[in-house]
Amino acid sequence: MPTSIKIVIGVLLLGIVGFSVLYFVKSPGDSSKPLAGVIESINPQDGDKTLQNGQITVDLLTGWTGRFTIDQKEIPDNQVVKVPEQGLLTFQPGKGKALEYFPAGQNCVIFTYWQVATGPDSSFTKNWCFTAF
Repeated sequence: MPTSIKIVIGVLLLGIVGFSVLYFVKSPGDSSKPLAGVIESINPQDGDKTLQNGQITVDLLTGWTGRFTIDQKEIPDNQVVKVPEQGLLTFQPGKGKALEYFPAGQNCVIFTYWQVATGPDSSFTKNWCFTAF
């Protein structure tokens, strides 16, 4: 194969890879989607089962925070345990909280998250459901 064809193929492949990276990872000036991997883990995950008095934990990249809405009830910040230096947010239902327990059956979460530096005006959402028993 001639060298010029190899160069053209190489340039095309680099262009495809570059476009893919720009498409799936947010650039600093683009607030339309978050960086890949901002949410490092969720527990319970979509479709998992947990106890009615279990807890929900979201592990974010450091520098990000968020809020929970569970079964259409926004959970107040003072009911969420936050460990900012680790990016952990945990809600456990209990007496006097927005939810005293997770109702038996399916429960759905809307987790709204944003960079601390930009605030909630530039937020993103992650939705999932779990089953409480």
